[in-house]
Amino acid sequence: MSKLHPIAYLLLVLWTHQTIADEPLSESVHASVQALCNTMKACTFAQVESEKPVSAAMKKMVEQMSEEACQAMHSSFTAMPDDKLLKEQAQACLDSMSSLSCSGLEALGSGTTPACEAFEKRTKTYQ
Repeated sequence: MSKLHPIAYLLLVLWTHQTIADEPLSESVHASVQALCNTMKACTFAQVESEKPVSAAMKKMVEQMSEEACQAMHSSFTAMPDDKLLKEQAQACLDSMSSLSCSGLEALGSGTTPACEAFEKRTKTYQ
């Protein structure tokens, strides 16, 4: 599953926001988080199933891990500093990642989208 590294990278960037939270985010950000979760789950299942036949137990484990990753992402975006640009960049990053196909995510390799790079740069001012 190393091909989904951009998702892991995004989770790491987003996870840092739990400690700098002070204002709830908009519903559009929550919808974008859900869209990225759906993409992440679909890509993970597609990749796992393409490698070899998967048992029901393995599918359940992958599903649970994907759900935990999504919950962590939602928790990370529960609140953020009152910084309009940061919120706009968070939205743009999520949208840029969730709009990619599985092959688009794989093509990123260990990189990320320009929108996520801008978001990451902005988050460093709060660390």
